[in-house]
Amino acid sequence: MKVCGLDVHKSRCWVHIRDENGVVCETTFSRTPEGLEILYSLLSDHQVTKIVMESTNSYWLPIYRLLHNEFDCYVINAYQRKVLGKHKTDTRDAEDLARWGLLDVVSASYVPSLEIHELRQLVRTRTTVLQNRTAVISQLKALLEGQCPDLTSALKNLEGKYAQTFLRDWHRESSQTSFTKWISLQSHTSTRKALLRRKLVLSYWWERPLSPAIQSLVDLHLRQYEFYSQEVKNLDDLIHDTVTNSGLQEPVNLMQSIPGLGFITCATVACELGSSTRFKTGREAAASCGLTPRLHGSAGRIRAGRITKHGPSSVRRALYITCKTVIQRSPWHQEFFQRIKSRRGGMIALIALCRKLVELCWKLWHTNTAYRCHVTS
Repeated sequence: MKVCGLDVHKSRCWVHIRDENGVVCETTFSRTPEGLEILYSLLSDHQVTKIVMESTNSYWLPIYRLLHNEFDCYVINAYQRKVLGKHKTDTRDAEDLARWGLLDVVSASYVPSLEIHELRQLVRTRTTVLQNRTAVISQLKALLEGQCPDLTSALKNLEGKYAQTFLRDWHRESSQTSFTKWISLQSHTSTRKALLRRKLVLSYWWERPLSPAIQSLVDLHLRQYEFYSQEVKNLDDLIHDTVTNSGLQEPVNLMQSIPGLGFITCATVACELGSSTRFKTGREAAASCGLTPRLHGSAGRIRAGRITKHGPSSVRRALYITCKTVIQRSPWHQEFFQRIKSRRGGMIALIALCRKLVELCWKLWHTNTAYRCHVTS
């Protein structure tokens, strides 16, 4: 059996082919379409049966898609590579991968289908866009706090409809319309009531518009917020369509039967888990999301530390944000949260609830059943 070790980088790849008798071939090639064709010919000429590569960023994907139909491809996690040996040089890395593949001491990582991979990209991009939108609001809040004392305290939520309405109309309408009359012109009832509750502070600043330079910055932040909000809506539509095409619609529906879990959160969990058959237990599913504690053992004693945070952060982020809704809507999860909180504190209780939700999502998917109050994970 001949095994090829591939050390993949952004611009070049290092190849090491060996069999039971030793080294067969060592070379490098550029990570270009021409280089990929040279690699394919080289592997075919040497009759390689097994390829071992490390999942470096996303650089390995084009190579894997080119080769996985013709060769037995093993993609190993960078953490597994770190455990088995330290990095030396690029040539040494390729040699180590080939040697470990020949000895069969590495296990292949899960490689999702193209549709699930695209869904992962959409979900992770949505998280990035939300983070950018939050950063814009933080910048806007800092700007207003430096110009208008107590204004942000009155508006509280700058993402709210009433706050956005006030900031958009402030400099355009204040010179022509009184604050009271402007409020009466608002057609949205909840917006009008929210503005009236804050009339004392807002009316004071309504009569004192910002300077043209500062107002231009406020308008810039508002336009950025609207841009990111629209992109989030567009990504939500794409995620809905991709979930249907990837075959994850049924597991997403099962997960949505858990009170408090929305479509996007369930789609995030489903695409990051990839398949229920990957794991034997719910704990393994939670471990793949980095929600299980590190274990430190010495002298016969085992101590649990912080969670590993291995795997996708998108699942942890999505579940952490939705935990409050789950606690409000599910008595069973509320009781679980309060029980952990009384002993370990609120933050540990939230992390424990996130892990419990992942385990429950996996169980519903694995058993193909909807959530019932008496179901335990």
